[in-house]
Amino acid sequence: MPQPGNPLPPAVVNTWRLSVGTSLFVIDILADGSWRPAYIAPKRLGGWTMDVLPNMPPTLVDIAPSVRTWARQYGANVTNRRTPARRFPAQTASSNRTPE
Repeated sequence: MPQPGNPLPPAVVNTWRLSVGTSLFVIDILADGSWRPAYIAPKRLGGWTMDVLPNMPPTLVDIAPSVRTWARQYGANVTNRRTPARRFPAQTASSNRTPE
């Protein structure tokens, strides 16, 4: 429950996977138009780690060009793949399962 004077952060409305050369990023697009980049890096002994970078300010125009411009600091070959929105199964009164 939010506390007075402490509003909830904006919700994530979309997530993009971005590759720049051999670097991988996850970009969360927030409801207020800002976006939160995170760098994905391999760990030395296997697995992956995620380093969240500073939030970027809201963009009043299309976010994609802003993300591409930001990503070019890491290399010229920028590939952006938007991940589909998560869909949760609808709750229905009837079920295909039979009782055991």
